[in-house]
Amino acid sequence: MQTDEIKKLLADKLSKGELRAVIGYRRGTNPFFRRPLITSSAEELEELDFSPLGVENLSTYITDTVRKRRARRRDPEEHYKPTAVVLRGCHSRALNVLLQEKLIPREELFVVGLPCRGVADPHKAQTLWHARAENRDHRNVVIDEQGLFELRNGQKVRLADFEEISDECHGYCRTPNPLFYDVLVGEPVAEEPVAAESQFKDVEEFLKKPVEERWRFWSEQFSRCIRCYACKNICPACSCQECSLAKDTEQPLVADAKVRKTFWLGKQQDPANNAAYHINRALHLAGRCVSCGECERACPVGIPLLLLYRSVAKQVFDNYDYEAGMDGEAEPIMTRFSTEDSEDFMEE
Repeated sequence: MQTDEIKKLLADKLSKGELRAVIGYRRGTNPFFRRPLITSSAEELEELDFSPLGVENLSTYITDTVRKRRARRRDPEEHYKPTAVVLRGCHSRALNVLLQEKLIPREELFVVGLPCRGVADPHKAQTLWHARAENRDHRNVVIDEQGLFELRNGQKVRLADFEEISDECHGYCRTPNPLFYDVLVGEPVAEEPVAAESQFKDVEEFLKKPVEERWRFWSEQFSRCIRCYACKNICPACSCQECSLAKDTEQPLVADAKVRKTFWLGKQQDPANNAAYHINRALHLAGRCVSCGECERACPVGIPLLLLYRSVAKQVFDNYDYEAGMDGEAEPIMTRFSTEDSEDFMEE
């Protein structure tokens, strides 16, 4: 279906009461960024945008939506109308992880699949615009799957090819097309996805370095962390209602009690606590991280978090031939057991 048909379909479903809400993308005040559109209004769907600037993993919003609905239920068997959500390929993997862990019921979702030939890096596009545009009026910005353009006298003038403004995450994307959907926007991507064995080339290059050099690298990166928890808050796989790694305040176990909950880490911003936070979080994401890149985009100090999480994902793939989120009905890797599992980590 084409974009206008999708908008009409969703608007009809909202008007008939067949959908509770729609979660998609809309233009922001900054033309280089898209922001979430969360609406129950059929009229607002005219703002729905499917451009390559829609990079945010919208499955993040589904968990809280479903959890809040369940908390308000009076009857556990009460039927709820589904919520429509726009998902790219890697985002559908994240939703599969949530389905595997029984955090989201499939019947409460209406998935609008968005084939992806790569997404734009808004920061790259903005930098190139200011370097190359003749008239820096943001009303003249055009970004599509062909590249970055400036409108001059009603004509599109190319400032950069799409490769120059594309997000590097797409270089190892395994799912350019959504793994499941109820309707698809346009035609599926025809190109072959990255082969499973070739998806960790960046990690393999890093792992060739001596252990001491790798530890120095991560020690320097972790020392810059300000413990804002943006990586945790934006991650669709971080779905725990209470995180033992990131508490702002300690609360008593019961009212007026002196005994307080014990947390794994201190809240101080020092190298030891920062390293412990990131390493623990990486282990919590083992077999669950889908390399959508949200954590790295959200990090205000530019820590290359994907390199850390993908290093763990490579270990899971090498040892168990498992890729997170590729099958929503598969058993999560951490709940599996096989007598054929590798035991190289065990010592005699």
